[in-house]
Amino acid sequence: MTSGWTAGPVLLEFAARLVEPLLPTGTSFPRATLQELSAKTGCEEGLLAAALRTCCALGYLELEPETGLYFLAAAEALLPGGAGGTGGALSRLELEELRRCLGSGGENCAAALRSIYAEAAPPFGLPSEQLELCLRVWSEHRHSWKNGRSWALASLLDGIVLVPLLASIGCMGSLDEQTQEAKPTRDLTAVAGPESRATLQAIFEELNLGSMDLKGVLTLSSHGLQVLQRVQTHLLPTSELALMQRFAEVLAKSKEGCVANTEERHGLHDPVIGQQQTETHSERTPADWCSGALCGEKLFEDMMPQLDGFFSNKDFAAQPRFVVDTGCRDGALLIHIYEYVKMRTPRGEVLHEFPLTMVGVDSDESALVATAGNLCKRQIPYRVFSGDVDAPGGIISAMKLKRIDPSRSLHVRACQDQRRSFIAPKMQLQSAPAVFAEAVLADLVHLERSGARISPRNIFAALVEHMQRWADAVDGSFGLCLLEEMLLDVPTTRRFMSESASFHTDLVRCLAQRYTVPAPAFALAAAMAGLLPADVKNVRPYPTQGRYCHTLSHFLVRRPFKIRLAEPSDLPSLERLEEVAWAENLRAPREGLLRRLEVSPTTNFAVEVNGEVVAVLYTQRINSPEDVHTQQFQRVSDGHVPKGRVLQLIAIAAHSDHGGIGSELRCFALHLARIDPSIDSVCAVTLCRNYAGSGSRTMQEYVDKHVAGVVDDRILTFHTGYGAEIISLVPGYRPEDTDNEATGVLIQYRPKDWMPKQVLPAGDGPHQDRALPARLADKAEKPAQEEARVPQTPTADILSEIMRDLGYEVDKDNLAAGFFSYGLDSFDLGVIQNRLGRSLGMQLPATLMLDLPSVQDLSEHLDKERGVGDAAPETAAMPDEQLRAEAKKQVPTADILLEIMAEQGYEVEKDNLNAGFFSYGLDSFDLGVIQNKLGRSLGMQLPPTLMLDLHSVQQLAEELDKVRGVNDVPMPAVPGQPTGLANQQENRSRLAEDQNFQGPMGFAQATILEEHLDPWSRRWISKCRANRRRLRRMGVVRAGSKSPRRCSGGPSGKWDELSLETMAQVQEKLKWMLSLPQHRTRLKSVVDKHHEQEAEYSTDLRPGMQSQQQ
Repeated sequence: MTSGWTAGPVLLEFAARLVEPLLPTGTSFPRATLQELSAKTGCEEGLLAAALRTCCALGYLELEPETGLYFLAAAEALLPGGAGGTGGALSRLELEELRRCLGSGGENCAAALRSIYAEAAPPFGLPSEQLELCLRVWSEHRHSWKNGRSWALASLLDGIVLVPLLASIGCMGSLDEQTQEAKPTRDLTAVAGPESRATLQAIFEELNLGSMDLKGVLTLSSHGLQVLQRVQTHLLPTSELALMQRFAEVLAKSKEGCVANTEERHGLHDPVIGQQQTETHSERTPADWCSGALCGEKLFEDMMPQLDGFFSNKDFAAQPRFVVDTGCRDGALLIHIYEYVKMRTPRGEVLHEFPLTMVGVDSDESALVATAGNLCKRQIPYRVFSGDVDAPGGIISAMKLKRIDPSRSLHVRACQDQRRSFIAPKMQLQSAPAVFAEAVLADLVHLERSGARISPRNIFAALVEHMQRWADAVDGSFGLCLLEEMLLDVPTTRRFMSESASFHTDLVRCLAQRYTVPAPAFALAAAMAGLLPADVKNVRPYPTQGRYCHTLSHFLVRRPFKIRLAEPSDLPSLERLEEVAWAENLRAPREGLLRRLEVSPTTNFAVEVNGEVVAVLYTQRINSPEDVHTQQFQRVSDGHVPKGRVLQLIAIAAHSDHGGIGSELRCFALHLARIDPSIDSVCAVTLCRNYAGSGSRTMQEYVDKHVAGVVDDRILTFHTGYGAEIISLVPGYRPEDTDNEATGVLIQYRPKDWMPKQVLPAGDGPHQDRALPARLADKAEKPAQEEARVPQTPTADILSEIMRDLGYEVDKDNLAAGFFSYGLDSFDLGVIQNRLGRSLGMQLPATLMLDLPSVQDLSEHLDKERGVGDAAPETAAMPDEQLRAEAKKQVPTADILLEIMAEQGYEVEKDNLNAGFFSYGLDSFDLGVIQNKLGRSLGMQLPPTLMLDLHSVQQLAEELDKVRGVNDVPMPAVPGQPTGLANQQENRSRLAEDQNFQGPMGFAQATILEEHLDPWSRRWISKCRANRRRLRRMGVVRAGSKSPRRCSGGPSGKWDELSLETMAQVQEKLKWMLSLPQHRTRLKSVVDKHHEQEAEYSTDLRPGMQSQQQ
């Protein structure tokens, strides 16, 4: 239905004049290029190309990509005596019906349909002249196409009349006050005339949308309510109504006419960053909102798994501080991300201490105002400023001016890259990417602002340069989480016409000058700029597990290498890689490598580091995995089928100095195959690493043992560990491979069956209930065997055992040594990571062992994720009764905590239990380790922020002893410190004297410290050099000193010279002292009395604090 509304102006012009030059003459049928058709019809090439593409998608025309020739799909059938087969007869029938209804024999019908576009722009009021026009056209002319022989054409022409009608009626909907759901009734009593009501009733009954009573009240069926609720679906293609109304006129005009039209709708933007001509994208047109119509709450929710890697751990200081959304519209994506982090990640529990600021960037001033208002309304920290997706460098510069640290920022955006301006590329594509662009973008139409068509090479080169600008911008940041709509080529659009909206949305984007491209082109352009998915299995195409991709959600990071198509000019480098990677008897000669590049230039991928090729993956297309049984390795290119639907991995060659690159190439090839609608699966004929020395009688026996887990062949595991399935043996595939008896192993990947990571629904996450006492008490009552049953073996032990099995002995005294120092290569890394993931029951990211390149780094990271410490593993074997007994032991929490801290190297004096944890030099990582061990020792799950909320041994122990029901145990008293409340004044005085707080001013100094330093003390008061630099910039610490700077007017020199550690101890005691209301009252009076001295003392301190807070 909607497709009919979009295609209507094209069908009207095609039937009236565009088909004439292609009709058969005599015994031949014409074929013509775009330029020839433009000359014959007098139409402008750009819009003519868009119209012809639409006709190709509908099956009226065919295009030869190699020659650029258009011809009628029914041409042979239209020749005298020509049948053309069943397909030709059907195409002839469709074409004859189109010409009968809209061509020379259907002028009245065509004129009536044109009047819909000219006079009935939706949504319109009811009753109205527009409504009467639609009903009149339906009544008087519908029989002319309904009674024809083409059901497809009848459905399209129905849409021309019904879309504006249904869109207008859908806008009349109202919500029920109680359920907030759309009401199933529409009041059409005002529609004048019984004939109009009868026509409306007939329409709704025929379409099964509902029924209308005699008074004119429409009652919708469930199907009808669903259709009308999708008002946006009907209004989407009407966003370019002005161009559709003038389509015939603009199509026939020269380029100057189209320029005027486009400049009315789009501003001019200079490609040079910071330079603008008349205006930028300052006003968002309906087509701009149309470009993001699919980017709703459902897709936002599906983006959230991409963020889990940042906010799901407890290393809060290392997490993003800012989230920057370029093209923020009304801030909906920023709000969704903030609420997700707040409610469903550990970071949400510490936002007061580790705030997350949402940054909105847009070229439209009204969008910035809307974003600021929506974020402010929800009390979300935010910043907004003007910026354009075309100029990422300008965005980064603006961020620095506004003190938004780019290195602490995560970039996100939804449906914005298609809005970029076309900037004429400076780069010239080499042969392979040029062939790729011509093949993948051959039938696509992109228009300049003048209306001229952009060549496939230029649109792809411009996209690569756009991605390169963004790669430079996000370098050093947390990366770019990107949701973007993709474009389908004509064969895919035609194949999935009934289930995809791409037919009409792609045409609208073309007319609106939106630069969408197919998913494979988008992915390759990003890879050529060094932007690659962090984990290809977490990439989410839409539809999930579909045979095509109309939307892509993925998280891109800047890598130190780029992936591009291999060129014949790379041959010297490829030969060197062949020598490094393959045994002499298995190497391909120079002629064989060149043939792979020439036979299939668009399927060979090279990895480039600093301009040097360090790895290559050769692939080709075949019809079926079974085709490999007719191949031989050294002549494998003979089996290439250009339009084959199976991608065959031929060989990987990687330099030994760049470990893991082979895995990256394999992952990228699978990623492209997953989002390419022309590829169904991926296969390879691999070899075995250890068959010759395995003692197995046959290759089949050896492979069966690998499948059963009896043996672990490194090369087979490289594939099977990433999801490949072993299909069969291929005898004679590699005659040169004597170690494997010339036999290969056929494996097959099915990347289109991958399922992306799912998001827990709201309320089901692990971070919802934050009521401390109830939560702790509930955990204390539960038996501990569930926690104990989880394997608690440290990751380092498991990893060492796996490496030992592969022949690599781990040096327990040097766990920080890198993996590659042991002589591991990319195959070894893949085997180790796959086995480690299976042992831990976890899905590990593909680049984990590259990001954490030592046993120590990897083990610490995974132990933190698993919550594993040094708790005694023998508890797993205890019976339930014994576990319950252990959990309920009446050992005071203080004793357990002191023992754990001693194991970590922190000795606590029992006469000073009220000292803060940070006074011992603990950092956030130490707190996490201690808290995990304490939780396991007590058989309790402790909240992540517990040791920050209860920040001393005494406070934490007292609170946990209450929850556990442990008998009160007297806490060791501070020498000379009375424990009764009546004697608190004596204790306060003693503490003040111990820290050289002399007289009333001592209390004033304490008050200043409490007022200004408390919000940041946990982060700034430490031994860390970076924290000292921060204090130095604020004026608190002198350069080259580790102590607070002496204030010129400060009354207490000893106070000014206190060490940072002493400052932390003093503050912990001050917090306890200031907890009593009567003491706060006294402090206030003291501060008021000595206001002048206080102001003088704080002169050095306050400006730095205020600037840092800002």
